[in-house]
Amino acid sequence: MSGKSKKSSKISLLYLITDILFIEVAFLFSYWLRFYSPITVYFDNSVPFPPLEPYIISSIIIIPIWLVFLNSKGMYSPSGVLAPSEYLIPVIKSITLGMFVVLSVAFFYRNFSYSRAVFVNLYFVSVAFILFGRWVIFWYEKRRYGKGIGLKRALIAGSNEFAVRVYDNIQQNKIPGYRIAGYCSNNEIHAGNYIYLGPLNEFDDILRRDDVDTVIAVPSDNNIDLVELMKKCEGHNIEFMYLPEVLGLVTNKVRVKTIGGIPFIRLKEIPISGLDYFKKRVFDIIFSLFFLLITLPITIIISVLIKIESKGPLFFFQERVGLEGKVFRTIKFRSMKVDAETKSGPVWAKDGDDRTTGIGRFIRKYSVDEIPQFINVLKGDMSVVGPRPERPYFVDKFKKTVPGYLERHRVRTGITGWAQVNGLRGNTPLDERIKYDIYYVENWSLLFDILIIIKTVKEVFFSKNAY
Repeated sequence: MSGKSKKSSKISLLYLITDILFIEVAFLFSYWLRFYSPITVYFDNSVPFPPLEPYIISSIIIIPIWLVFLNSKGMYSPSGVLAPSEYLIPVIKSITLGMFVVLSVAFFYRNFSYSRAVFVNLYFVSVAFILFGRWVIFWYEKRRYGKGIGLKRALIAGSNEFAVRVYDNIQQNKIPGYRIAGYCSNNEIHAGNYIYLGPLNEFDDILRRDDVDTVIAVPSDNNIDLVELMKKCEGHNIEFMYLPEVLGLVTNKVRVKTIGGIPFIRLKEIPISGLDYFKKRVFDIIFSLFFLLITLPITIIISVLIKIESKGPLFFFQERVGLEGKVFRTIKFRSMKVDAETKSGPVWAKDGDDRTTGIGRFIRKYSVDEIPQFINVLKGDMSVVGPRPERPYFVDKFKKTVPGYLERHRVRTGITGWAQVNGLRGNTPLDERIKYDIYYVENWSLLFDILIIIKTVKEVFFSKNAY
């Protein structure tokens, strides 16, 4: 995972863990408040106090449901550090819905009589405890940001008066979690303490050199071409925002993000971050381990057949381009003759390719040669689902001719993908494949991954474009 995603993912995970802890404490505290605290004298204590165990069991069942409600209100979105007061309404709405679930369970479960006073306590206590947990994280992040730890590096594209205002505002206010790396413009600001990173024609190099997390564009600057900047950001896993001249330009397809009281329109965001990253990574690891285990007999048989048929290594290693353009080595069963590309150079496989071995044609047709790539998934080079990784030679070639090609690299590449399960394997139209890849990047969900895996089974056995 890139450093850009880690910064937001860690804080999202911290919110999740804190909420789980404080909701459980709220259950225990509400029970204590009703039966063992000094206020019990105001209740009817003529009957024996109920045991604690049923309440603990209920909390184990109910907490995941409450977390779903909290997540639906954006409580784990990587939106930077917010003041605890900004969480008040979302928390109240989430806990209110959660209490309906609690009351429904208590109503239908007749084997134990739950105390209504405990539930009344739980409603107010859980809201207070969750907000307290958010305050703790706010205090913790405020201290870290004050020391310059964990801040996102922001680049401002522009040098007019609006750019200067944004620069000053973010430089003086670190609470939103940003630190100015500098500004990029054809006009250098001479007055004041402003870091000039270079002209716009060096924008690509500046993004890499200064490890930029966020680009803030000021299109009202006559020297800024917003479309050109967006193109130069292709393939970089960064957040892209701009300060509009007219806020009426905002549509339903973009989001407004406020930093230090200044509204920005966010045109692009990191597609898989925060809690989503952890969900996808855990799923990848569990699925890969399970798949490697159940395919172990097939792996042994294929290994023996490859070694019997032709001399050479069992595995084939090849450089591929993955997340944010980083090169890694894929692991596959060798399906071609040794030194197959010595004469031809880098070319895609085609139907009836005479470079493949006998067993190679079979394992390529049914994608058995890709079983070892699940090791790449475990290593973190790839994901189970994502755009298929390509070789550096073809990436350099296609990024110049295919619009949006580098957007595929904003997520981990995968063993299977949305394009592949829609019949776009092998020598199929590249521009169509890219459209499907970009759709996946912008619309990822764990359920979407599961759907693609299910469709992959059908594609493996009935694809006409695998060779």
